[in-house]
Amino acid sequence: MTHTIGQVSAATGFTPSALRYYEDEGLFIRPVGRDGAGRRIYSDSDIAWLRTCIALRNTGMDIDDLRRYVTLARRGPDTVTERVDFLRAHADRVRTRIRSLTESLTLIEEKVDAYARRVATETPAHADASWKTEQTHHRTAARTGETKEPPAPHP
Repeated sequence: MTHTIGQVSAATGFTPSALRYYEDEGLFIRPVGRDGAGRRIYSDSDIAWLRTCIALRNTGMDIDDLRRYVTLARRGPDTVTERVDFLRAHADRVRTRIRSLTESLTLIEEKVDAYARRVATETPAHADASWKTEQTHHRTAARTGETKEPPAPHP
């Protein structure tokens, strides 16, 4: 089955200009087809490939790495081992990033919880004093590399 650029755009979320960019940059496995009038026609396999591109880009793969992957895929079945290694290395980078993001999210959630507790229990003047104490601690910690929490403010 074939699809127009508008249909592919709707199916993938790529804008028509992004689809043309991917084609111009050689990021399709096979050349995009044309109809008799020269308009682009895409196959189901083109859409499946674009969904793979979306997943790779969403996980932080840059265009140069995507181009390297496409080059391997175009060379055919002799590169399957190289593609497996390439994707395993990317998956390792994604897992590392997920761990880092999870740690960052935990810190953010702890801050939200701490601020929510303050809002529920402090008067506005006391909250302002607590904020100033925390800011002083963060500036000091940034200079010294200290990571522990600041001392609790006096009520």
